Amino acid sequence: MVKHQKFENELLNVEGGMPSLGLYLKQNKDIFVMRAQGGVGDILNSRMIFEDLKNLTNMKITYAIPERYIPLVIDHPYLDEVIESDSVNVKDYLFRKDITNRCGLYENRVKPNVDKHRSDIWAEHIGLNLTNHKMHIGFYKEELKFANKVMKPYRRKMKIGIQPVSFHPSKNWEIEKWQKLIDQIKAKHKDCEIICFHDKPIALKNVVVMNNFDLREWMVVVNKCDYIITVATSMYCLANGLHKPTVAIFGCEDLDIYGKYFPEMIPIQRHRKHNDNGWGSCPCWNAWWTCTVNGRKFSPTDDKPPLCLQDITVDEVMKGFEQCLNQHE
Repeated sequence: MVKHQKFENELLNVEGGMPSLGLYLKQNKDIFVMRAQGGVGDILNSRMIFEDLKNLTNMKITYAIPERYIPLVIDHPYLDEVIESDSVNVKDYLFRKDITNRCGLYENRVKPNVDKHRSDIWAEHIGLNLTNHKMHIGFYKEELKFANKVMKPYRRKMKIGIQPVSFHPSKNWEIEKWQKLIDQIKAKHKDCEIICFHDKPIALKNVVVMNNFDLREWMVVVNKCDYIITVATSMYCLANGLHKPTVAIFGCEDLDIYGKYFPEMIPIQRHRKHNDNGWGSCPCWNAWWTCTVNGRKFSPTDDKPPLCLQDITVDEVMKGFEQCLNQHE
């Protein structure tokens, strides 16, 4: 079993069948929480639950997740130990809570009327009511030095980080629209640099493409950006934890819920509560299944976004970005 104890370096902060938690607190035992899958966004969101858990119990908290995601939480000040979920023996822990499938089960049951942030769904499963939703993302001195070196050429410019491609194509906005947006931003804001985070070749001009980062490098470089524009939930959740002013371009997931604890976020989305003209079933929470507007089934090999994303214009996103600038100058 792979175990990861805390780094000794100084952290710089940026910001069923088992006993109930209340009954368990009478026993002086450790607490074990597991999420046996990602993705990046969900692991980052899960950071929100541990401050309240630690303050309530003041016990050792062990968090088990897939090894590849451990860097996303290794700096958390309220986690005592992070271990690999694939090889852990859960029977070693008396009080254990598996949050792997909790949000999916809840959202599938109530969609499209999802009313709870995922951190609250997980917390309720554990037996908590969260009093805050802080991720407590921090970076080590060497990481900050790395980011300063990478971003040094752009240190005197306004830095706009974009993530134009999501893991799942049903969340993507057309690349042609991204190019038009980039051109408009560069034309209006001469002193800016647009940093594109993407691991593969991408057909975008007038951007600085950054790739080949590990997760910690990606996190700390994003931290050096002034603003974020994204379709990807991974970048969205990181920007949330870093309190970055963000324009989010979303389709199937509800930004009213995703952004419940993200006041720095400007939502761009077709939403039954905010839009007319045929969007009564949106957002549908069907990113991995079938469009509720035209019945088209989404596929990992499909490069055409759903209608709700196709309908979003460059001018809308540009307006949202200008609003973001005005609110955070």
